Amino acid sequence: MQLVALITPDLALRQALSQFRKPSLGVLLHPVTPTEFSAVAASLAPLDFRGALVLDEAFHEAAFRVAQRSSLMAQETGTADALTVSYGGLIAEYTLGRAVVAALQQKGWDARGARAVVVGAGPLARAVCREASSLGAAHITLLASDGPTAERTLG
Repeated sequence: MQLVALITPDLALRQALSQFRKPSLGVLLHPVTPTEFSAVAASLAPLDFRGALVLDEAFHEAAFRVAQRSSLMAQETGTADALTVSYGGLIAEYTLGRAVVAALQQKGWDARGARAVVVGAGPLARAVCREASSLGAAHITLLASDGPTAERTLG
């Protein structure tokens, strides 16, 4: 079993997830209350955790900053919602955009040739746009509060 920390200040979520058991996944989810994020992150490897899912957006930038390496999406957004413990230190990843598009695909949406509208501005909007584009969306419209905000979101 791989030990994975779930970092969230939400008490109800921590309680619900602490009851989750599915041995076929090969992971044991361990809810953690973040006090000082850097201390929590530094304790992952010594306590034999394999990684952490950062469930609170308020900690996404801190998760990115504590990592020694990061994925392209984490670098582009400056945030991370997942940390993996490796021999070379922590690796930051931003996976929420992929998860949103995967959920849409499970409901029958096919990105190939699609026209998509993404509402919002920030890391999630950027990640969803990138993922839809990589899967073949023909046209993506980003709706933000104004043009400059949309341009900053897409970089």
